[in-house]
Amino acid sequence: MTDVVSGARQVDTGSSGAGAPAGSPAPSGAVSGPPTVAIRFWWLGLPAAILGLSLASLDQSLTGVSFTAMANDLGASNVDVQWVTTVNRIGMGISIPVAVWLARRFGLRRTFVATMVLYIVISAGCGLAPGLVSFAVFRFLEGFPAGLAAVVSIGVMIFEVPRDKLPVAIVLVLVLVLCAPGFGPVIGGLLVLDVQWRAVFPATIVVAALALVASLGMRPMPPPPPPPRFDAAGFACLAVGIIALTLGVSKGWDWGWTSYPIVILFAVGVDVLALFVIIERQTAEPLLDVRLFTDRTFNVGMVLTAVVSIELIGILNFVPTFLKQVQGLSAIDAGVVMIPQALTFVTAIAVAGLLTRSWGVRPVMVAGLAALGVGQLLLTRITVDLPRPELATILSLRAVGLGLAFVPVLSAATSTLPMNLLIPGIQFRTMIQRVIAAVAVTYVNGRAAHRQRQILDDQAGLLGPADAPALYAQQQRSPTSLLPLWQQLKSHGVAQSYGEVFLVLGLVPLACILLVFTTRWGAPPRSDDIIVQDGA
Repeated sequence: MTDVVSGARQVDTGSSGAGAPAGSPAPSGAVSGPPTVAIRFWWLGLPAAILGLSLASLDQSLTGVSFTAMANDLGASNVDVQWVTTVNRIGMGISIPVAVWLARRFGLRRTFVATMVLYIVISAGCGLAPGLVSFAVFRFLEGFPAGLAAVVSIGVMIFEVPRDKLPVAIVLVLVLVLCAPGFGPVIGGLLVLDVQWRAVFPATIVVAALALVASLGMRPMPPPPPPPRFDAAGFACLAVGIIALTLGVSKGWDWGWTSYPIVILFAVGVDVLALFVIIERQTAEPLLDVRLFTDRTFNVGMVLTAVVSIELIGILNFVPTFLKQVQGLSAIDAGVVMIPQALTFVTAIAVAGLLTRSWGVRPVMVAGLAALGVGQLLLTRITVDLPRPELATILSLRAVGLGLAFVPVLSAATSTLPMNLLIPGIQFRTMIQRVIAAVAVTYVNGRAAHRQRQILDDQAGLLGPADAPALYAQQQRSPTSLLPLWQQLKSHGVAQSYGEVFLVLGLVPLACILLVFTTRWGAPPRSDDIIVQDGA
């Protein structure tokens, strides 16, 4: 986002931009924004940036507790509903490379307003979708304005807030944005319980409408500098490749990994992404500069970014579903269980920022991954009877590790890039956060559902011929008398399959600790750099 606002800043600030051509990048390590001067009523535009940044995380947390209600109403499985959420994140990821170009082409304010209007229209379509297919299409389209809002809102904040007020604004934004995953499930639970699952979309529409109203308080912005030529061919290859691979991963368990549709999807995805790399190497103004991958620290950082993002998204998908399906909690009670870990996560992020600047990247990163792995392994003890206070404690311990790893991993991933590659690096890292994590969680969710079916079959196989007459007689006396037995077997199967998932998710961050020592990390970020590099 630095590149988006730099030219506007120079036109607007007089002598501060003298001698610099419009649109030139800011000095390395600097945060683009208005100079430290008295700007009256600068805070009027800040709510627009806060609401825009909160929109995506609030949407995900509200819909996360609605999976069961969505599946029941649409006649779909939880895996299908999870896939719908995945395509929404894919849409968000694909929109990231376009966001900066649109902001430079049309200006921050007009792009922000258009994004909010588009989000409102498409969210209304999500709430009115009659079936699973139409719902999936609208959720995919909704990801585009949600992804644009996350990036453009950062530019709005940097432009609106004076430099001396920026640290305060950063703290406010971090607190509000990071609290959304914690309190969103409670709000979503209230909507699902008192109204129905479709009510979560009017709730996000209200947030987008408030952002539109808040945009009236933005300061007049000068015309943006001319953008580079848009790499349409590269964007088309990237979008087709990501969608093909995502669909293949999400449907592999149902269609069979060696079936013709899955093989064709993987072949198309790999070939198109290979073509994307060829196009980007030969294009003067590429959508993604492939020189990024010559930096060892960046490559290691991308792997760690994917791991941290998977851990963050995974817990928001599996735990609420487990609490509702297995332990029989309401959506509200499931959301309440998630609140302590959300507050712990926010606190750990604040502490991580201080420790990283004092101790450096590597110690904090190692401590975070270790705590995250141990906390995740403790979740393998999950059972039908696991007390909620114990589960909340385990989640809070896990959140400590996630918070400690979050800041250094994301910041250090781009810490060694030269200035001309910093913006592409941030864009690609944000795509990794959105796309890879969503695809991995979809795969794991499909694997869990597959294991649940296997476990139920194995448990049914334990019933010998001698048990059949008694079960048949019981069913004849009361057709629904075996339903409690089936529900009990299903609950134990879900708990066992989730335990296996948490085992894998716990071992991965522990194994990644070795990667931390394979490269030399750059200098730790300053406090006012974090939101620029990590806010998207």
